[in-house]
Amino acid sequence: MGAWVQCCKEAAIFPNQSYDEIRCKILKICASLISHPLSYIYNFLLYAGIFFRDCPKVAVIKPLYKKGDKTLTNYRHISLLTVFSEVFKKTMHSRLSQNVPANNIFVTEQYGFRKGIATENDVFRLTDSILKAVKKKSWRNFM
Repeated sequence: MGAWVQCCKEAAIFPNQSYDEIRCKILKICASLISHPLSYIYNFLLYAGIFFRDCPKVAVIKPLYKKGDKTLTNYRHISLLTVFSEVFKKTMHSRLSQNVPANNIFVTEQYGFRKGIATENDVFRLTDSILKAVKKKSWRNFM
């Protein structure tokens, strides 16, 4: 249950509300009270495989000023999900980031979505392989 409460509290960082008008602050206050029913609902949805298929994410999209003059190019969008969608997203991220590496699901060539391993590592590996092939004049390994 502790993971659900933690995800509720982390989702409550942003004070904004979305179209369902449920404020994150309310979720943060009652996180320990609703974590058990929320856990049951989310686990049921995952088990049944209906969360993403039947319940699309709806978001309020707002412009966020970056810097510079106030032209359209200096804004980026942010998507405000419902509080419960945000908690679900954070919970899934937490579960996957713990279970996938622990169960050795990623292949060694997987560079994205792994903690401490960036896609730049893959670019370096590819560049290194190309330079070695150029030195050995063995282009057939790359075609």
